[in-house]
Amino acid sequence: MTPYDWLFVFVGVAVVVLFTFSRLVRALLGLVELWMATLLSGLLYQALAFRLQALTGRNPVLGRGLIFDILLLVFLVAGYISTRIAFPVTKLPALGVLDNLLALLVGVVIAVLLLALLVNSLGVMTSERWSANPTGWGRLRAVFVTSRIRQWTAPMLRLYA
Repeated sequence: MTPYDWLFVFVGVAVVVLFTFSRLVRALLGLVELWMATLLSGLLYQALAFRLQALTGRNPVLGRGLIFDILLLVFLVAGYISTRIAFPVTKLPALGVLDNLLALLVGVVIAVLLLALLVNSLGVMTSERWSANPTGWGRLRAVFVTSRIRQWTAPMLRLYA
């Protein structure tokens, strides 16, 4: 496994733990937030990448991939904070322990979908050879090609699309 795979696993475990302790209603809201963040990022990243072309330089695919990831994470964090403010109490006392267990299952779905999006954006970033930094492109492309997580997340990404 590559170092990026371990980073993705760590992020996935953190997301699962976060939503497990946040309970079921907040986890379901997190699933809706992920969908909306993906939608907004998908709509805005190309226009923003075009406007930031002076900063990204001669590697447009790298810029588009990074901007998509940044927008996705910003929208996810903003959505989580806004739902936290809008719904301060989401505890379902009638479910008891099932509240956390069902949130764990939803958290796993959210983590897998988020990792699928991040791994796919890594593939997009390396889909074309970079003119400014060919050795960096080669290293990142090798990481993407040898990624073990990609084989698990690719079917989920197709399902999510």
